[in-house]
Amino acid sequence: MKEDAIQLKRVTLAQRMNRLKEQEAHIKSIERKTRTRKLIEVGGLIAKAGLDHLASNELYGALLEIAAKAKDAAKIKDWEEKGGKAFYHEGKQNGEPIIIKFTAKPDMETRNTLRKYGCKWNSLRQEWEGIADYLILKPIVENIGGVIRKLSITDSVTDTKDTD
Repeated sequence: MKEDAIQLKRVTLAQRMNRLKEQEAHIKSIERKTRTRKLIEVGGLIAKAGLDHLASNELYGALLEIAAKAKDAAKIKDWEEKGGKAFYHEGKQNGEPIIIKFTAKPDMETRNTLRKYGCKWNSLRQEWEGIADYLILKPIVENIGGVIRKLSITDSVTDTKDTD
């Protein structure tokens, strides 16, 4: 009987070890996906900055120079401001604030298209919103019975006021 108890403990221990191995593999998979996503984002930023035409050695040399300057907090702050301004102006050039409403939930293809053009679902307001190209989205939205409108500064202020 003592041998049965020992054997049961061995089986239980082996099961726990297998669960831990599965959890470890899952964590490694998440870490790998996170790292891959970050590398893709960095590559996208290099392309966005117009440096993707450089050869690998040239690009690596430029990045090493940036790494050497990255120890200066003032320089990093300057880069942050320049990058923020560039993203802001790029967003303004490529789109304008819009709101999209549907009477029924659109199909998956439509939802993916809206996301592709920079729109997100606002579950509180039950509408799609974002900064996107109005002229591109207007025919897509209207063809499936939706309503799209441009959002102005006064709209956003009016929409947030209490209506007591």
